[in-house]
Amino acid sequence: MSTALKVAIVGSGWGVRVQLPTFEKAGWKVGAIWVRSEDKVAELRKTIDAARVPLVTHDYDAILDDSSIDLISIVTPPGAHKEMASRALQKRKHVLCDKPTALSADEALQMARVAREHPSQLSLIDHELRFLSKYQRIREMLSTGKLGQLRHIEVSVQYRPQPNQTWNWWQDKTQGGGLLGAIGSHYVDLISFITGSRIASTTGMVETLFPTLPDAKTGEPRACTADHYSSFQFRLESGVFGVIHLTLAPHQAPNHKVTFVGSEATAVMEQLELTVTNAAGVVEKGAEPFAPEPVQQHVWAIGTYHYGEHLHKIVSSLKEQAAAAVANSANSLIPTAATFEDGLYTQTVLDAVRKSTETKAWEQVKVPK
Repeated sequence: MSTALKVAIVGSGWGVRVQLPTFEKAGWKVGAIWVRSEDKVAELRKTIDAARVPLVTHDYDAILDDSSIDLISIVTPPGAHKEMASRALQKRKHVLCDKPTALSADEALQMARVAREHPSQLSLIDHELRFLSKYQRIREMLSTGKLGQLRHIEVSVQYRPQPNQTWNWWQDKTQGGGLLGAIGSHYVDLISFITGSRIASTTGMVETLFPTLPDAKTGEPRACTADHYSSFQFRLESGVFGVIHLTLAPHQAPNHKVTFVGSEATAVMEQLELTVTNAAGVVEKGAEPFAPEPVQQHVWAIGTYHYGEHLHKIVSSLKEQAAAAVANSANSLIPTAATFEDGLYTQTVLDAVRKSTETKAWEQVKVPK
């Protein structure tokens, strides 16, 4: 009887709320959860027993040294990504790292260099939108010419302020907080995945909308330094231009809308619904299929479920092969996924948008080597 594949989740927020039940449904055994303190260990153990997750710890070495762990999913604040991901790869673990890749392109480059030294290990970024079938459909329509010549791209994402919101790391730019990194990184990556062309230059801005938020423990106001708003134009290497607009200010329901305007048809993905309208006004509609319960039915969780399924298949295959058989690149076995190299590119774009906020000029996107 084969042993179940095990994933360790590093982080107690998104990792526990979404990845834990979603990876389980995708076939994984969650072998460990890392949290930042002993108090968090006790808190999690109130709802997650040892039969479900054998190890809950704040000792990262205990996870790295556990030979039964096949994949480490890092969902900490971005400031910890470089060290945790690099150490995991050096311990011969497969790694799935949350976005944004790191705090800067320099840190992302260091991560990519470690990944290059360990080609037999998966080194992937958690850009789960790539795994939604409707975005893959748009990619297909572009490549086959159904949309015609791509003219421009528009992305609009809005979330509303949470009632009684308190300060956390997400409000601190020194820890990698903010909307540009958390959400903007997804769409920068998605555009390159769908079009096959990367952003070559950009101009825009980021803005902090809420000067302070109350501390969760003391109630005292704490300064917010991360961005709650970002809007930037871009031009792809192919010459196609577009805009990405992100905001946390509106009070209406959250919404994600991505538009690819072609000469023959326009594809619009709004939440989970794809609408394609051609020049004659003929409309094609289709919704992203829901994932099985208990997976939450939103774009991020559904994408995570499909990503988890693919990872399970690939890691299982890798375990059955000799290391020499995948010495060239384990990442090549899951071409839909974003790699650390893709994460380096995305981080470089984010840095250019932030620089443009200061220079008020178009910035070239030069990915470091």
